[in-house]
Amino acid sequence: MDGNGFESVKFLRREKTSGGKWILSFIVPAFSSYFKEHFESFRLLPAVGEIDIVARCASEILSKPVSVTAIKKTKFVNPVLPDTEMDLMLDFTVSGVIGFTFLSKKGDKASFGVIYYSI
Repeated sequence: MDGNGFESVKFLRREKTSGGKWILSFIVPAFSSYFKEHFESFRLLPAVGEIDIVARCASEILSKPVSVTAIKKTKFVNPVLPDTEMDLMLDFTVSGVIGFTFLSKKGDKASFGVIYYSI
């Protein structure tokens, strides 16, 4: 992703829970480049933007650059709209694997899946 994608994300909370899990609350503002071309009449965070957020958050948590090597069992069920507060749950229970879930503040799943990564 380019421009002001991840850099524009406003994080409200980062919390480590038990067992290698993290919860991050954030808002992606409407001006973010994530929304630049997806779709002009109905802006939503594209799947590549969601995966980019997961990888970059993992990089920050691990204090090392993370490269996504595979995306497995991923499902996008509800759109992430501009200026919407979301929770991202990251599960680092297996080395080299991150389970993720994007949730609305109401608890509705926007997407979930597993990425494999290398450092």
